[in-house]
Amino acid sequence: MVKVGSATLSIYMILFRRELYLDNNATTKPSPRVVKRVTEVLRNCYGNPSSLYKDARAAASELQDARETLAGTINAAPGELIFTGSASEALNTVLKTAFERFPAKRIVISAIEHSAVMNTAEYLRSRGARIEICPVDQAGRIIKERFRELLGDDTSMACCMLANNEIGVLQDIPVLAEMAHNVGALFLCDCVQGLGKVTVDVRAMNTDYAVFSAHKIHGPKGVGALYVKEGRPLLPLIHGGHQEGGLRAGTEGTHNIAGFAEACRAVPELLAAAPRSKELKDRLLRGLLGLRPDIRVNSPADNCLPNTLNITVPGVINSMLLGALDFYGISVSAGSACNTQENVPSHVLKAIGLTDEQARSAIRISLPETVSTGDIDYTLRIFTDFFSGRCSGVTMFTPAQLDEDLLLDPGVFILDVRFDGERRSIKGLPNSREVPFFRFVPALKKVPRDRSVVVVCQAGLNAPLVAFYMRQKGFPRVGFLAAGLAAWKMVHPDLYDKHCGRGITAL
Repeated sequence: MVKVGSATLSIYMILFRRELYLDNNATTKPSPRVVKRVTEVLRNCYGNPSSLYKDARAAASELQDARETLAGTINAAPGELIFTGSASEALNTVLKTAFERFPAKRIVISAIEHSAVMNTAEYLRSRGARIEICPVDQAGRIIKERFRELLGDDTSMACCMLANNEIGVLQDIPVLAEMAHNVGALFLCDCVQGLGKVTVDVRAMNTDYAVFSAHKIHGPKGVGALYVKEGRPLLPLIHGGHQEGGLRAGTEGTHNIAGFAEACRAVPELLAAAPRSKELKDRLLRGLLGLRPDIRVNSPADNCLPNTLNITVPGVINSMLLGALDFYGISVSAGSACNTQENVPSHVLKAIGLTDEQARSAIRISLPETVSTGDIDYTLRIFTDFFSGRCSGVTMFTPAQLDEDLLLDPGVFILDVRFDGERRSIKGLPNSREVPFFRFVPALKKVPRDRSVVVVCQAGLNAPLVAFYMRQKGFPRVGFLAAGLAAWKMVHPDLYDKHCGRGITAL
């Protein structure tokens, strides 16, 4: 194995580097056929579908074609579908309908729902709704006995996702929906992660509402869809025009909706590729366990999305691992998505029994259907180097290590990559140079290469990515602050009050 040091880094990268996107549960790359279709509609079908002239009729025809295509994909009637701006919008619409429409104010949700459900439920709780959160077992599956107990006669709606975005667990939706119906409650299913990975049939699921998103199946961002079973109530979230049967105001994005339909036409191909994804996921997991038998597997072995693997690597901060993988062209995500000052571990991982420490050592790998055996072997090779210490070259500073001497050392260049809102809540380190995370690349030409660089962010997730990128670009001495400024402030409150907020300039 080639040891990656300053002398051999360029040769290694030239010979072995790949660019691997292994974060398909976050979003997918738009397929060429989708890009082509979206472009065609933007150029040639720009009429307002609510008008009456020829160009408008052509746009309206595109909408109807898309509605019929999606309906066929999920076994619904075209009239049961409403196009929205996102799945989050669709989930908000249904949950708020349940709260406003029915005298019964109890809503039951699972403990591992997407934040669009969890945060909406908390909002409704503040408005007087009774929110019941049903626990899951260590595999992430709803505890059905407890679910049944929580479904009182005053329940207006129950909500459970088909497939979890973080750990990939699949739920028994027909059984859960029947339980809800037995007490007179409606059922909402978030199908965003399931479409294209498992068969989705809203009739067989017996759900009253279902939610979908185009960008999870290689479609465009900015468009979702809501299935509303015939006869079920729905109140508009957005008021205005008469679009979507008066249930979703705003001129439809015909090009995005057409792109969604084009992505749906490829769903059979995605489903056909699922067994291959499962085989490669299993190959990856076997290899990882061979390297580190102490790895905790957070994704269930069965009844799981074929492409999704969530693991905890004991003793490894996930942001450090993310940065190292990104350094070698591999994109994965943290099992604990913490981009805020609170650095809160994933509620999904906590729900299945992980401690805060275990959750902060978790990563999610979600394979695209195009991944190859060579891609998996390359990924394992990089994990091998990381676990053996051959991916070093970037220094991690704990909050305790970043003391006053290091803080004020003239040979240290502190690069603050936080967002503007984060800087308003916590002052920056003295003499630091500030640039937002999404703009740091062009700013690197202003960073001196003859000084030791320490990259800081709010919660410790973005800084390692920047540090490893800088190392890739030839900066000889780069480090980052683990756990971010939020943790550093807690460790050094005296230094924070004494020094922070002084001498800061924009880069």
